[in-house]
Amino acid sequence: MSTVIAEQNVYGAQFSSMREHLPGSHRPWVERLRQKGMDDFLALGFPTTKLENWKYTNIAPLRRITFQPPIDQPLPPIRKLDSGQTRLVFVNGRFDPAFSTIDVQLNFHLRTIREALRDRKPASGIENHLGRYTRTSDHAFAAWNTAFFTDGAYIELPRGSVCEQPIHLVFIAAGNTEPWACHPRNLIVAGEGSQITFIEEFIGWNDSAHLTNIVTEIAAGPGAVLDYYKIEHESHQGFHVAAINAHLAKDASLTSHSISFGGSLVRNDLNVSLDGEGSHCTLNGLFVADGRRLIDNHTRIDHLRPHASSREIYKGVLAGNAEGV
Repeated sequence: MSTVIAEQNVYGAQFSSMREHLPGSHRPWVERLRQKGMDDFLALGFPTTKLENWKYTNIAPLRRITFQPPIDQPLPPIRKLDSGQTRLVFVNGRFDPAFSTIDVQLNFHLRTIREALRDRKPASGIENHLGRYTRTSDHAFAAWNTAFFTDGAYIELPRGSVCEQPIHLVFIAAGNTEPWACHPRNLIVAGEGSQITFIEEFIGWNDSAHLTNIVTEIAAGPGAVLDYYKIEHESHQGFHVAAINAHLAKDASLTSHSISFGGSLVRNDLNVSLDGEGSHCTLNGLFVADGRRLIDNHTRIDHLRPHASSREIYKGVLAGNAEGV
């Protein structure tokens, strides 16, 4: 049996057994979104170095592993994180309220994806945006995430609202007995003239073999200002693949800071669509690797309207046989 067929059989069977228990299974539009993700994933298969966008990223070590869904894994006793800021903590892709701190006085909507999809009330905000900015037809990992996502953060800022303190999203990978994969999903919708700073932090709690396959979608309305920090320090046996897709309207601004320290193989896909006059993005990046690790930062900026602007600078520090792209 070929590797591709074996992968299709394993992950196709996982999807069939899990789909009724995934968030939003009672919503037809979510079911359609997931099914398209799975169809695209099975059609594409995992990318190889024969593809232009992946020619410097050999994911063969990842493909040799059959990843299972994570099981519930309680964290060892640790000191609770400082509660001085609003923080959502996810362990193996699932929200952990014990380590999270949410300010009830927030002037915007902050919920988990699971909670937003479980709500029986109309969810027009999330329905209008979830999956809208991510193309699953040409990105296998984004398609895989779309089929299997379990939880993440849903942030929606009304027009003119200002988030006074950073929102901290923490994703902890805690060990399981078998290699496992989790698929977090974040959606940030910033209304006209709103402002927010948010941080995604990824922590490998121990040296277990795992994959964090995350998709973050950002929709910035006219004049919105977003500061985005992504800090990754997975364990040495961890794989990390991220697809960040941002859509900026007129005069909107996104400043992204990507910092990668850990993981055996790390791939960050950052795609920004400047879809309004006067929109602007600044993309900053730092990566540090040693041993035989690989960190690949792949960026794309589409200037879709006149008078949009962008700036990008990435720096890396490598030792041993490590590779950076």
